[in-house]
Amino acid sequence: MDLCLGGLSGAAVLFHKKGHMIVDIIEYFLPGKTKEKIQKLLAKIIRTTCWVFLVFVFYYSIILTISVANQYAVSFRLSRLYVSAALPVSIVVMFIFEVISLYERNRGKEQC
Repeated sequence: MDLCLGGLSGAAVLFHKKGHMIVDIIEYFLPGKTKEKIQKLLAKIIRTTCWVFLVFVFYYSIILTISVANQYAVSFRLSRLYVSAALPVSIVVMFIFEVISLYERNRGKEQC
């Protein structure tokens, strides 16, 4: 259970630090002004894709969590609700990080 929760919370931190989203190969071959435009476009595409993906995964993780709420782990007699709840909780943390990042971008602290 700790490994699952730790892995998912680690994914939330990587999401916040933009550690999952690296698209350098396209930017490497482009000149200056075109590179900046492509970087901004890619940042918007990645951000939109991430929001759609997070909403999709959050919806189905809630369904999963509800469906296993009455099941128990055999060895611990612990509800599987606690194990499966790690996913929607981590996605909520990712949403929070993305909202903070959006706020900082609008205030000019972050470039893309």
